[in-house]
Amino acid sequence: MLIKSNEQCECECKPELDIVKPDKVEGPLTQDFQEWLSQHEYYEDLAGFGNLNSFGGRKYKNQPINKRPVVFIHGNSDGALAGHGGDWNSGWSNSISYFMSHGGYTTAELYAITYGIRDITKSIENKLTCGTATRLRRFVDAVLAYTGAEEIDIIAHSMGVTYARIIIQGNMWILHRCQLGDPLKSKINKFIAIAGANNGLCICADSEGETTNDTKRVPACSKEFGFWTGPSCPEHTDVKQCNSDDLIPCSDNYGDILKKLDHSNDDAKYIASFWSTNDTIIGPTNKAYGWKTSIVVGTKKEIKYDGLTHYTLKTDTVRDQLKILQLEL
Repeated sequence: MLIKSNEQCECECKPELDIVKPDKVEGPLTQDFQEWLSQHEYYEDLAGFGNLNSFGGRKYKNQPINKRPVVFIHGNSDGALAGHGGDWNSGWSNSISYFMSHGGYTTAELYAITYGIRDITKSIENKLTCGTATRLRRFVDAVLAYTGAEEIDIIAHSMGVTYARIIIQGNMWILHRCQLGDPLKSKINKFIAIAGANNGLCICADSEGETTNDTKRVPACSKEFGFWTGPSCPEHTDVKQCNSDDLIPCSDNYGDILKKLDHSNDDAKYIASFWSTNDTIIGPTNKAYGWKTSIVVGTKKEIKYDGLTHYTLKTDTVRDQLKILQLEL
């Protein structure tokens, strides 16, 4: 059986919440970073973003980089920075603002880009794709090369957790033979996984990998490229039981890519996983047929929150995020 967590702290830890009203955080990528991208053949697929869809880079040439760079990877239908429309479109503005004001970070040490369409009504149409994984991997590769850092940290939310794991693990043949390069695990110091669905989503649950009303499965719930979760044992056939706290996992019957990711080694030197009892996307127990779905394999620190939604779990935990980045290993 897979070991989901080495050091669980949902009882011992006292999560610290910060409802941050961020200072104005605007992109796009700085001129210095854009020029570097152009010179190194990254510009075409990484630099064409507006003020709310990318962030990061030196403000001036040879600006020193004193901290380990952080790459942020957002979730389904979200973006790099806060946009319009509500919590689902809040981006990483809170984290960036807090890290700069309380952690001493600069724009040269904080990086984010947008993938996909920022439209929550289209979220069920979004599955995992090689194209998105490639763009995100190239962004991470570019940040490593541009900053000259030996290691970076990654903070990811929701679907972004899965994409982070894909790009860290490298070449993913199960994802349309996606050529991403060698694994990056040795270059990832901290990985903070917020509201991930590593064992699938109960809203995607059924016994056969097809919807119970015989209609075509929505892409986000695809068994091959989405967040399908099926019964872990033959006796667990009632999809209403998916979120039950009483089931014991006995097999790995969930999405193909998710399963592949879980059978790899740790994705970073230190992994922290956040979840909330008020997350209506993941579910109040965080269970998917017995598995704690938000806990990445190899997690060292698990923090359970009460009262935070799927989206405020990202925006209102910035103090805990920063504390984890500052841990000495």
